[in-house]
Amino acid sequence: MSRLPSTSRHLRARVGAALAVAVLALGACDAATGPLPRTGAPADLEFSMGGFGTGSTFVESRADTVILRRVGWDGGPAEEQEVARAVPTAEEWRAFWAAAERAGVGEWKREYVAEGVVDGHGWSLRVVSGGHTIESSGSNAYPDRLGREHEFEMTDDFRLFVDALGELVDTPLQ
Repeated sequence: MSRLPSTSRHLRARVGAALAVAVLALGACDAATGPLPRTGAPADLEFSMGGFGTGSTFVESRADTVILRRVGWDGGPAEEQEVARAVPTAEEWRAFWAAAERAGVGEWKREYVAEGVVDGHGWSLRVVSGGHTIESSGSNAYPDRLGREHEFEMTDDFRLFVDALGELVDTPLQ
């Protein structure tokens, strides 16, 4: 067995350290990114949920306004209708962010999927605020406040977040 010169050992150690950092960074890419704000409207907010035979619900922000739209599903052509529109107050935004924090939205992974299910219920979330973006989605699987996946049944934490969105427009989403 030959011994490497000390410069080669040093180089190998540096490459190993760089690989370890890269592996840790890639592992972190699976999670939603960034802390949640505590106040104010986000730069962008988009949420949707729906499923086979149930129609779809969309919540989005445009400047200081939050809009709730629904698309029905009855086997025929889908008809979209705006259900609610609101300009949340500073206190309503604080309550929303507090609920999102309790729901663990900052810990949610990028994707939750119940394998082997071709229909059912799906959802997606995109929040941009304070230079951070949180993106998460699911198909028949839902996160809890720790970011763990639960298949087929909405978690209380996920429901808390959906209810908080409904509070912004004073209309339940479910």
